[in-house]
Amino acid sequence: MQTGSEFVKLRGTNRQFRRFFSLDADLSYIRWTPTNKKPHKARIAIDEIREIRLGKNTELLRQSDEAFTDLQEECLFSIIYGDNYETLDLIAKSGDDANIWVTGLMALTSNKYDCKPSSSQFATLRERWIESVFDEFDVTKSNRLDEETTFKAIVHINSRISHHRLRNKIKEVTIGAEDCERGKVSKAEFVDLYKEIGTRPEIYFLMVRYANKDYLSCQDLRLFLETEQGMVGVTTDNCETIIEQYEPCFEAKENNLMTVDGFTSFLFSPECGIFDPNHRVVTMDMKQPFSHYFISSSRKTYLVEDQLGPASFDGFSSALKRNCRLVEFDLWDPNEKGGEREPSVQNGQYANSKIPISSALKTIREFAFERSRYPLLLKISVHCSTDWQKVAAKLIVTHLGTKLYVPTNDPTDWDDEANVPTPWDFQNRILIIGKKLVDKDKELGEVSEEDDSVASTSKKRAKNPTLSLTLFTCSGFYSIWLMSYISDYRRAETMPFALLRLPKQVADREGKQRI
Repeated sequence: MQTGSEFVKLRGTNRQFRRFFSLDADLSYIRWTPTNKKPHKARIAIDEIREIRLGKNTELLRQSDEAFTDLQEECLFSIIYGDNYETLDLIAKSGDDANIWVTGLMALTSNKYDCKPSSSQFATLRERWIESVFDEFDVTKSNRLDEETTFKAIVHINSRISHHRLRNKIKEVTIGAEDCERGKVSKAEFVDLYKEIGTRPEIYFLMVRYANKDYLSCQDLRLFLETEQGMVGVTTDNCETIIEQYEPCFEAKENNLMTVDGFTSFLFSPECGIFDPNHRVVTMDMKQPFSHYFISSSRKTYLVEDQLGPASFDGFSSALKRNCRLVEFDLWDPNEKGGEREPSVQNGQYANSKIPISSALKTIREFAFERSRYPLLLKISVHCSTDWQKVAAKLIVTHLGTKLYVPTNDPTDWDDEANVPTPWDFQNRILIIGKKLVDKDKELGEVSEEDDSVASTSKKRAKNPTLSLTLFTCSGFYSIWLMSYISDYRRAETMPFALLRLPKQVADREGKQRI
């Protein structure tokens, strides 16, 4: 704020002026330039500020609503000041700039805090903790860490940080160093790096709003819990328990203080979650027909990073750990000239990145029911020749074992209208969804799959039946039929399972609702 920020100052619905605002060194006035007013008039005393409002919360901003439709509301804020409650309406370049000023001004105008700069011993509390982490990992005592050790040290104290972003930031720090220090991170660089990548600005601003310093005391934390979280009956003992549980800095913990790192851990904990803990277990009736549910699904599950990223079995483990109940992969013929002996999971015939189907199936078997006992749907987009389809079918049966649902082993007659398949009936079972070949002995039309997974039937006649997928309307939802080489699936209407309840009037609407 003392460095200054450029804002758009509003005067009436059609008059806007770009001005540079800054805070005096003694924290007494807000000033702006350029101005036609005398310098002592182009300022607002901090003591005269009555209220800070974020968003379109003044008469002028509400009247100008149409003019600011393209602006995010968090970029707008207003300062109410003086005995006559005059209004200064401002537009920031970004929500972060507005948040900095709103948080700072609220802290400056609060009667609870002494806002003058403090030389407290705790002013550098966080920096000392980060330095202690550096020393812990600097086993050679060279005051330098290599890139990999730096990565491990930061992940050790903050596992929420994106690994990809962290590695890029470390590269940025080390690439500008001299040749002898290339690839090394100093202690000061380590502290700055962690503060940059490990600090969530919105959480830091929230903390400063209640503490006006780089840490929370028990009193500050209690005020936050009562004001922001709406908790009642909060005691100092409650606050000390929270600090003891979530604060990573030993020195802060000893003094019953909470740094922004502990505050962040606390806000991300289940204790602050808005999710109803009673719903951490399935509370819905899971004995309804499959068509009464939405599905938690993953498209092209084997791809990591994005839909054009590399193929990896980590994609399956990640999706299943997030409780997806439908995973999908594309199966292609192997490169026999390259020594491959089983079909490959890959994104297109000529993809460079691929994984053998065995690796994918082993991962699926391991994580299929880690988060849920309800059925897992395995959608296979098959692009293999007939012979390799048979190899894939054998590998599927071998690797999925008893978890694979095989209709021929099921005594229940699902053709009987009295027997309606439900998620409850298929617990801890993996259902493969594909196309059923009605009669393997007859010549069947070849089916080709479009990019959007909606198949079209070719008019050509194939000598050998080709396995592929067909998607069509059945019983008020889209049903995907099963591949026939694994077993003779008797019931065509095997339906995908889902986790969220679908209103009955929607589920019963024939051919209208896609799951």
